[in-house]
Amino acid sequence: MALEVKVFKEIKEYRAKVLFGMSWRQFFTTIVTIPLIAGAYFLAFVTAGENTGILAVMLVSIPGFAFGWLRPMGIDFEKYVGFWWRHFLGTKHYTYRGIDPLAVVGRGENNGGEAKEETRRSRKTRIAFEQAN
Repeated sequence: MALEVKVFKEIKEYRAKVLFGMSWRQFFTTIVTIPLIAGAYFLAFVTAGENTGILAVMLVSIPGFAFGWLRPMGIDFEKYVGFWWRHFLGTKHYTYRGIDPLAVVGRGENNGGEAKEETRRSRKTRIAFEQAN
């Protein structure tokens, strides 16, 4: 009889469980978030009432949940936010190739000599062709 060893589908997805079934990241996020939640509830409860306190708890706990438990596309949440920030709010750098306007006229597609967006495959093909020649 052969021994069987449990192998995870993705070894990079494995996180060591430290306390209460949580990883270190989740545990420290919980430790930091609990006092913030308590303070937000106390402030909102004293100033505006119980319903506002519950709303404050939800609003304060969402970032803690995101940083501790969410892993969009397999990366940590703060890295994902950085990528998102650069993609949507960063400076955009566009490079355009010049095309011959006379070669495009009469094809029925893309009349007027406008540059057509290049697909990923055609970009790779063009780069490989330029390197070979």
